[in-house]
Amino acid sequence: MNFAKWEQKLIQEGHFFWPALLLSIAIHQMPFLSVIHFPLQLLGTYFHEWGHGIAAYLVGGRLEFLEILPNLGGTAYSYYPTDSASRAIVPLGGLIGTPLAGAVILLLTRRLALGRYVLAIVALSFLATALIWAGTPYTRMICFIGAGLGAALALQPIRAVHNLTAQIIAIQMMIETFTSLDYIWIDGFERQGAWLKSDIAKVADHLWGPRMFWSIAITCLALAIIAAAAWFSKPKPVTGQGA
Repeated sequence: MNFAKWEQKLIQEGHFFWPALLLSIAIHQMPFLSVIHFPLQLLGTYFHEWGHGIAAYLVGGRLEFLEILPNLGGTAYSYYPTDSASRAIVPLGGLIGTPLAGAVILLLTRRLALGRYVLAIVALSFLATALIWAGTPYTRMICFIGAGLGAALALQPIRAVHNLTAQIIAIQMMIETFTSLDYIWIDGFERQGAWLKSDIAKVADHLWGPRMFWSIAITCLALAIIAAAAWFSKPKPVTGQGA
């Protein structure tokens, strides 16, 4: 069996998922891999902020610009209607942005083997953000670097690298969801000396029910997204052909 056929068999049967999972855990746990972990954490922030931005467009508003901070924080500056539903949906978009991005990437790569296209789309997204929506020089620099890395990975010819890398990104977004669940359970946080209300507190302010109820609901929703992605991304069984 030549390399191309062996590679195709591995991709079709979904064998890159478990190595990607083990590598993702190693990246998250081993300090000497922080050079890889930190960019993936920034990617989690990027998806979180774009979750706010996409939600703003969905309710008839728009994203003005977004900001990514070196401490992994971020802000999406957007305009949207002032009704209670819109003011709840836009904060909610950020809370589910990272797990939803991870779920979609996992479905596209583990089940459909579209790793190259996923990496290309991520690269184009970073490039568009750098040119249109980046609100600070640091954000623009991060987005240009992300676009370059994504393009380099997408353009290299080995399909196994495409699918392994994209699945590592997907799984890392899910791990980031788990490790940042505490954010869903706080009323607010301090940034640059100012007290800012958390996304979940904004959701609770504009919908019925206490903040604790929405913390439980959004936690369950995020975990359900991850579980559904892990289940439905299983590759289709490869049926053998008769002689």
